[in-house]
Amino acid sequence: MIFLDRSLPKSVARALQLILIGDDVKWLEDVDGLSATSPDELWLEMAGKGEWLVITRDRHISYRQAERSAAIAYQVGMFVIREKRALNRWDLAKILVCNMDRWRELYQTTPRPFIYEFTKSGKLRRTL
Repeated sequence: MIFLDRSLPKSVARALQLILIGDDVKWLEDVDGLSATSPDELWLEMAGKGEWLVITRDRHISYRQAERSAAIAYQVGMFVIREKRALNRWDLAKILVCNMDRWRELYQTTPRPFIYEFTKSGKLRRTL
């Protein structure tokens, strides 16, 4: 499953669902037991146990101790959009669609846990 957290707009998740027909794409609030107020540690645990490919815009998740510890403990594979300027929904959708094959490949070939930060230009930097 491809999981997008609340840092990405629901409309972007819906667009990705339409484009990736046949793939299981979920936005945070689409998952039973999760809501807008769910702590990151809860969905990180679910993501690790369910072996979800995680995508977020929360660039601080790589550095906050509780979230980083949860990512490690539950063997999460995560990609973080790291862009200095604000991105609109169209830009976010393009980033997701244009990079999805690359992220799937990395997800399948990289031992978890891992966190990669990436920019619109496609540069990747591993932070875990």
